[in-house]
Parts: sequence; C-alpha cells; structure tokens
Amino acid sequence: LDVGAAARAAVRFLHKAFQTPFSPFHGQTLQEASQIEGDPSLILNNDDRILQCCLQVARKYGADRSILLSNDKSLCVKGMMNHLLTAAWESL
Repeated sequence: LDVGAAARAAVRFLHKAFQTPFSPFHGQTLQEASQIEGDPSLILNNDDRILQCCLQVARKYGADRSILLSNDKSLCVKGMMNHLLTAAWESL
C-alpha cells in the first residue's frame, strides 16, 4: 500500500466533493476546532496560518471579495470547509 498515493487520492476526492454545490460532506472549521479544544491558540501548521489570514481578509472585505488561490488541493479543501471561495492557479 502506497500511503502517499492513497492520501493524494483522498485529497483529490475531497477537493472535487467540496466543489459540488450541496455537497453531502462537511468538515470541521478552524473555529469549531478551537471550541472543541477549548484553546483558540491551537498549534497551527502553515496551511492553518494561511487559512486564518484568508478568513481575516474575508471578514474585513467580504467573502464575495476574497479568494484563496492555490494549487494545493488540501489547502483548498480546508478553505472550502471554512466557506471560502477557492481556485487553483491552473484554472485561471
């Protein structure tokens, strides 16, 4: 079993699923995760830091005026779970 290949396939599946309107899938937002842990200063990875910045921009300027632009499908999945508009450089 190639774990890396399986992980990439899973991320591709989730990326496609979250792009579908009325997707049956739901993910945990950063806000929900911090509520469960009880500590808003969770240990964040770089994707989470980028996501926090995008969420701050969306709150400040409006979700319809901000977009997370990345070829990283995993990051885009996190963005979609947090109700952000996402796009890949490849699609422009």
